[in-house]
Amino acid sequence: MDSSDYKACFFTDAQWTPPFPPGESLASLHAFLQYMEEHNVVQPEIACHELKITDGKYDVRSVKDCSFEIKRLPTNQQASALNLGSILDFDKYNFETGEYGSMLKMAMRIKYIKNDRQDGLYPQKPGLFLKQPVQLTQGKLYCLD
Repeated sequence: MDSSDYKACFFTDAQWTPPFPPGESLASLHAFLQYMEEHNVVQPEIACHELKITDGKYDVRSVKDCSFEIKRLPTNQQASALNLGSILDFDKYNFETGEYGSMLKMAMRIKYIKNDRQDGLYPQKPGLFLKQPVQLTQGKLYCLD
């Protein structure tokens, strides 16, 4: 994340009303920070980043490198939604834009966690998201590539 315009899938287990995000699966850090402020969470810690708020503007900068290492799915594990990235053909992935084929985009998933040990925004495994809505028919198989 290098600005408050950074887009990711932000989420939380908190039972806030209304839930976030309204209508979009990817949102800006700015939008999520504003949503958190509406629920009395101001200037949260962000893993590997520093956040400063000045005159209602959010300034975020990286202070430590963090990344996910691409690993193939171990043979003793079944493919599932939680490890989908491990079975992708990375020849189809554009590391600059995050696009995977013509219909999908890979983006970071960032979770607000508050418990005894953590209180802030923490990166989760990246996720795959449709670039535009797709109408699906029950019983039909679709190739999303």
